Order: sequence, then C-alpha cells, then structure tokens
Amino acid sequence: MKKFMTICLPILLFYGTLFAQGSGSAITNQSWANCGTSTTLSFTESFTIEAWIYPLSSDLQSGGEHAIIDRRWSGGGYELRINNQKLRFIARESNGTEHSFDADGLVANKWQHVVAVMEKTGDNRVVKIYIDGISKTTSGSSVYSIGTSTATGFYIGRSKLVGNYPLNGKIDEVRAWSRALTTSEIQNNMCVKLSGSNSNLEGYWRFDEGEGSSVADDSPNTNTGSVSGTWVTSGVPLGDASTYDYSTPTSVNLASGYGDDVTVGTIANSPDGIQIYRVDSAPNVTTPPSGLDQLSQSHYFGVFVVGGSSPTYTLTYNYDGHPGISNENNLELASRSNNAATSWTDLDATLDTGANTLTKTDQTGTEYILASTGGNSLPVILSTFTVQYLNNTPTLYWVTQSETDNIGWYIYRNNEKDFENAERITKELINGYGTTTEQHCYLYKDNDLIVHSGDIYWYWIQNIDFGGQINTYDPHKLVIPNIEPENYEQEIPIEYGLHQNTPNPFNPDGNYVTISFNLHKTSKVELKIYNIKGALVKNLYNGYSSSENLKWDGKDGNGNAVKDGIYLYQLNVNGKPYKTNKLIVLH
Repeated sequence: MKKFMTICLPILLFYGTLFAQGSGSAITNQSWANCGTSTTLSFTESFTIEAWIYPLSSDLQSGGEHAIIDRRWSGGGYELRINNQKLRFIARESNGTEHSFDADGLVANKWQHVVAVMEKTGDNRVVKIYIDGISKTTSGSSVYSIGTSTATGFYIGRSKLVGNYPLNGKIDEVRAWSRALTTSEIQNNMCVKLSGSNSNLEGYWRFDEGEGSSVADDSPNTNTGSVSGTWVTSGVPLGDASTYDYSTPTSVNLASGYGDDVTVGTIANSPDGIQIYRVDSAPNVTTPPSGLDQLSQSHYFGVFVVGGSSPTYTLTYNYDGHPGISNENNLELASRSNNAATSWTDLDATLDTGANTLTKTDQTGTEYILASTGGNSLPVILSTFTVQYLNNTPTLYWVTQSETDNIGWYIYRNNEKDFENAERITKELINGYGTTTEQHCYLYKDNDLIVHSGDIYWYWIQNIDFGGQINTYDPHKLVIPNIEPENYEQEIPIEYGLHQNTPNPFNPDGNYVTISFNLHKTSKVELKIYNIKGALVKNLYNGYSSSENLKWDGKDGNGNAVKDGIYLYQLNVNGKPYKTNKLIVLH
C-alpha cells in the first residue's frame, strides 16, 4: 500500500471547452429548444443524430407521438421521435415522401441513448437505429434523396408541426454529425463528454446551463438554441473517460490517472453490454452519508448496464494510488443512483487492506466514490497552476476546485528543477480556506526577484492541512523573456493570430480587458468567452474582419458581473476553431 504524505498531482490546464460536473443538467416536462436554420445542420448525405432521453410512461403509450429531434423544411428533412411505443427515424424527400424506420426497446423512466445513422453510397442509403449502443434496426438499399430547401429550424424536444408532439420526459447531450458513425464510435462516445472539436461534429448541445432561455452549441458552429421550458439535474451516465464491453462481458476495468481503478466482474444474467465511466472532478453533491466524514474530491466512477434479464455484478474498487490516503483502515465506498441523486449512501463495502480493495456484490449499475470515516485527507484539488512574467514580475496564479482542512500555502523557488535545495520565498503562510467545495483563486507576485533576459526559474506551491500533512505540487518553469533597454525604439512586426489578453489577471471593477487578433485576410470571425465549466458567458464578436482590438467589461450576456476565476476565449475563423486562450478574472 502506498501511503501518500506528499502528493504530486498532475496539473490540468484547460485549453479547450470545459464542462460541468458529471452530466450537468437537462431539460424536461415538454421543454424544447430551437437551434436555428444554419445550413451546417441541413444534412442530405451521410449523417448521424443522437441524444440521451428519459421517456415517461406517457411517452410510451400506444398511439403516442413525441419528437426528440426534428429538422424539416418545405421539401425534405429528417426526424427522430417516439412513435407508437417505438423509436422512429424519418427521412423526407423533396416531394414530401416519408421513409420511416422503427426500432423496439425503449423503456419508461430510464435514461437511454438513442441514435439514428444514415449512410449514403451513391443513391443507396442504409439506415441504422441504436439504443444504448446496440444496433436495433438496419434498412438498406433505399433509393431516394433528401430535399435541400431552406430549413425552418432544428428542434430538440418538439416538432415543427402544428401540435408540436412534445416529449414529456427529459433530454440531454444532443449531437449531430455530418458523417455516419460506426458502431464502435457510438459505443466509444455515448458515456463520454466530447471536446467539441471532433471531426464532422456539426452540433453539440450539452444543456449544462441549468437555467435561462438559451443553450450553447459546443461544436465549432454557432447553433445556439433558444430554450422554452424547465431545467433539471441530469442523470445521464456521463464522464470524462469510459470503457466498455458489448461482447458477452465477463470483466471490465477502468483506471484513473492516479492509478486507482474499478473492476466490474462476476457478471450474471447476460447483459448486452457494460459501460464504466469516470468523472475527473468533485461530484455535484459533496455531503458524505451519515457515518462517513469525507468523500473524494478528485474523481469518481459510474457503471451503466445495457440489456439482460436483471443483471448483477461484483464491484471491486482498487484504491491503491488514490491521493491523500494515510489510514486505509478508515476507507469506505459511497454510492448513488446517478448524477441527479441528491445524496450518497454508505455502500458497506468489504475492505481488504492487503489487496487494497473495497468490494460489493449484487450491484445493478450506479456511481461509486471513495469515502472515509476520518484520518485521511482526501485532498486539496488543484485545477490550475500557472507561472507567467506579467508587468515585469514573475506571477503565480492557482485555482482550487475544493479544499479539505487546508491551513494555507508556501511558495518555493529554485533556478533548477531541484525541490530539495529550493528556497521558500514566502516567509508567512498564505491563508487557505479550510474545508470548502467552492472554487478559490490565489495570486502571488515575486516582487523581490531581480531578473535578466533568459533566466530560468522553477516554482513550487505547497499546502499544509490541519493534521500537519504537507502536499507539494508539481513545479512550473518560467523563462524570463527578452527585456529591452528603456527607450529602445524598434519597429514591432505584426504578429498574426489570437493574442493574450491584457491585462492578465484582469480586475473588472471599472476596467476593461483587451482581446485582440490579427488575420492574414478578412474572414468570418467569432470570439466567444466561456467559464471554466464550459458554459458560454459572452459572445464578444461575430462578423467579418481581419483585425480587432475588443474590449470586455467582465459582464456576461445578461449584464451580470462574472465571478473570480479562469475563463477561456475562443477564436473561430470561417466556422472552425482557430485558437483558445486563458483569461484570469480577479477582483
């Protein structure tokens, strides 16, 4: 057993779209979204549409029709809906002729992943329908064409038709692709949050806003949707990584970056497939169940079982490698049904300190998190640590997603990557926030250091908890840039691309931050600002340009001031991601 007294965590720098904890939120109760008329969603060749749905019993009544995705125009279109208890895909020709394809297998009051794939070869088309990664229907050699008239909207949760045929249940994680996904791609993606920059991903609506009247498109396009209805916490089995087995599964395993892992074994009653997913953040519910003192704030696992006749399995959690363990005799496992559950339950798992495992039999699919009755520091979770040369001063900035018994911080510096001989440059402790699940930001300026061009320095941050445990995090390297003599005049060449905002960090109290870009030629340009969870904060620019110096006052699209933290601004050029930079807001 590895007993960690010093924890060296990998630092996660967020350079892409980031996402909410677990599956975030969803819409429900006949809620719907219209995501616009963009031609990027007017598929007439090979394409794939998919969503997670939670149909109610009223959605599966005989004779009922309930829309999931509806993209139609005067002469053509496509639709995915529940029709007379079946999952139905419809393709429409330019003359209005409909081609319908049905699949059985939907279940009431349960999250299910539904997909329709159309693959075109010449004039022949093959349509496949999937439920939970299982191919349910294949129909081939149909000869027809989908019309190309102007679209009237891309609707999620209702139809364009009079009557609307709304879905009574919940919808989440809607995706649209301009190619036919394979079975393995569908199974690979269904329990994983996408980066948004995936090849041929034309629309991606995560519904993680949780409130308001719009839903962002996290694909390279700008198909932002207007939402009408009700938001709820999502229960979709979704994480940052997953693995699966759909070929008579007998044992499935998934590890974390720390080395601990989960195994699903002794599988009974022949499920069609097993998916294990991992969420690399603290859960949305962090209160431990009665009798337990702590839940892990770094990551947790989930299991999604597909098909079978009431299948069960044995869950084995190998905790060796999980950071912060100093007394393994106090370790426990907690569980909950899914991300929408409001509390965790003590799983009463069997602890084996010799094998470093916690085991529970007769499981049916749920989420699992390492817990403790005390004596462990399931640790400070550091989401960002950067060192930059700002305003002629080495500047350290770090963000914690959560803290457990954190007294505070010391900072060390050396001109070599050698912590043993590093100098502690903070004479007094930088106060921490004790125990908290809120995000907190820290800033330190190394004002006393005299620097020269090309100097190299390594910086470490170290926190101390109430029990005296010291956690030292991986160092960051700073290279001092060329420092020009005062009044040295030179012609500054144009630097093309998206430039780092100034100032950084940025205090929005009565101030503005400048974000600029230079392109080689005039192009269709969009510049969007996202928060650290991946939710759209502000559309800063949308137009045609080759160069702009944009100002942002630190307010979102509704005029509300944003909180301290790290934000991302992404430049899209001609509908494709160009570059993403980080921006720090610090009042």
